[in-house]
Amino acid sequence: MAHDWRYHDPHLQRLATRQERSLSTSMRQSIERAITRREGMLISRAERNNHRAFPILPPDDAFTGPILMGHTPAGQPVGIRPDDFTRLTILLGSPGTGKSLLAASIIEALQAHGIWILTTDAKSPPNTVLPMSVPMLEPHEAAITLDAPPGQSHDQWLTRCLHLIESSVYLSSGSTHVRTLIDELMRNGRSPHAICLAELAHILHCRAKAKGNLKEQQHLQSAATALDRLSQADGGLFSSTTMLPWTKRLTTSHGLWLRGLAAETSRVATLATMYAAINRQHHLGINDRRLHGLCVLDDARGLIFDTKKPTISGVNPFLEATDVAQSVGISVMLLIQSLAEVPSYLVNAASNLLLIGPIDGNELMYLRPRLELNQEQSSFLVHQPRFNAVLHCRHADFTLPFPLRLPGPAYVLSEAEAAQRQQHAKAQLLANYHPQRWSPQSPAATAATTSAPTRSPAHNAATPSTTSHIPASTPPPLDADAHALLVTLARHPYMLQAELGNAAGLRGRHLTHLRDELAAQQLLTVHKLSRFQLWELTRDAAQRIGVTYSPLPGRGGYTHRWLQARIANWLKQSHPTVAVEHPWQSGHLDVYARSATGDQIAYEVVLSTSNLDDVLAKLASFLGDTFIVVTDNAAAQPIRKQIAANPLFHQSAPTVMTLAKLIAQTKP
Repeated sequence: MAHDWRYHDPHLQRLATRQERSLSTSMRQSIERAITRREGMLISRAERNNHRAFPILPPDDAFTGPILMGHTPAGQPVGIRPDDFTRLTILLGSPGTGKSLLAASIIEALQAHGIWILTTDAKSPPNTVLPMSVPMLEPHEAAITLDAPPGQSHDQWLTRCLHLIESSVYLSSGSTHVRTLIDELMRNGRSPHAICLAELAHILHCRAKAKGNLKEQQHLQSAATALDRLSQADGGLFSSTTMLPWTKRLTTSHGLWLRGLAAETSRVATLATMYAAINRQHHLGINDRRLHGLCVLDDARGLIFDTKKPTISGVNPFLEATDVAQSVGISVMLLIQSLAEVPSYLVNAASNLLLIGPIDGNELMYLRPRLELNQEQSSFLVHQPRFNAVLHCRHADFTLPFPLRLPGPAYVLSEAEAAQRQQHAKAQLLANYHPQRWSPQSPAATAATTSAPTRSPAHNAATPSTTSHIPASTPPPLDADAHALLVTLARHPYMLQAELGNAAGLRGRHLTHLRDELAAQQLLTVHKLSRFQLWELTRDAAQRIGVTYSPLPGRGGYTHRWLQARIANWLKQSHPTVAVEHPWQSGHLDVYARSATGDQIAYEVVLSTSNLDDVLAKLASFLGDTFIVVTDNAAAQPIRKQIAANPLFHQSAPTVMTLAKLIAQTKP
């Protein structure tokens, strides 16, 4: 059963009713004319009433069924209805497993069901995922004309560049520009029913430098003022006190770092609110609780972690923004890398939980509240009564043609089968991670002892053993919290100590004690970067918990931290003392190292490039243990010349170079 997007909250119901009643007659007529204008012709009222022009969902007789997610071994389709995407959907998966492709397939399926889609991508070129997108460019950049899909006219799919997110000044110029934008969207692209905001971390680029920045405070105030101006001009449609109540509260309640985050987030939410308001006013008088719009937030980890603190009213800003979006008919889909990054309040608020491997029962154990697991050998479906769909698939050459077919088998579970498999999975997990697993009689200990060189029976008889009374050396058992931390680092390396504590539910001295204990056992490496502590899993720890671990991350949110950790290690090996300052500010890492003679060597590491992930992946095949320090220091000119003469970057080559030369020499 689909959840009500109003949460059955009387406050949200009153809010939506007040928004509908606050529209003036002229505003209603203006929106109606903008919506009904298509290809230069007005649709008659009778035709609009008969065909429900631009419907959110097609009529019931035209509905073709649920979105195909996979098939059972018997060929039975496994699908999710578009109605099930109301409220909050969480899509989880490790880097490179196809989260974005799965979200794109879902959006394409919604489009095939009659839900028109408008996507915005912060960094990717257009037409890479979906055939219809509006790139978020800088105001001085030119608009991009998109190619029309087969069988459609070019003018119908023509879109204009949106400057709304990049510049809050555009909002403050008044409602005339917004109405012009609405007219262009309605004339050229029909009614956008789904909104995709890709790579949220790139949209929120200002949050890291918002602390102590007066300009960010002015941005927030400008955004709130712009919303108020639009509210006065358009009858309360874009009011910051009704549509985005948390935005104005943060102006006077929290630190500057959260204000900067709110300034960037308010622009994203304002865009979603504008589209939602267009759709809602188009359907005035229709109490349709089905899907009105879908806001896809890709790489939403930074937003979740940076908004865990409640506002002055005691409400989590992310949940409050989600409630506001749902109150106007916008559903939310979050793309996150791991269950370790999903707080319990988000799990409780989700209606769908989609998991893409490699994810196993180890990762589900430490999540609070725990999710019961129904596991098969390759793929499994988890049945939860309060979830519409919980899907998990094995990672094996994950390709997503449409209709979507999972690489491994998917199983449809009844409630009775789910309860039975839950008990079996729980018992299996407890058996695998029991404290006695490292006893001398355990299979793990037996395997460890059999790895030693064996001798013949004759040799054993001739040479009596003098160490038979000495017990086999076994590592001490790991408690549940320590095991949870190691599993978290195995799935997502290079996490900060605060992030690990939030993910595992650990705080204070207990977390510090676990850190020291794991570091003493050489299961953990702690990199001190200024006032931050970056945790890294060792290979011994990965072997201890039985996971496959590579120190080189893939395309994800940890590549920059990986480079910072490698830089710190290189400097510690080269110099007696190393101090790292401001590691997360403005995409730069300023590293200061003092040599044995007392001379200070300064490096400025520039990390602000979209090609960094590709460069590191390209270099990983032949760099080995050679680490790169990117610098613009004048003292490094002789070293750069040596690097230029050694294009293969041998082990003997210095490891200081410019990022521009690095990219130039590693292009395919």
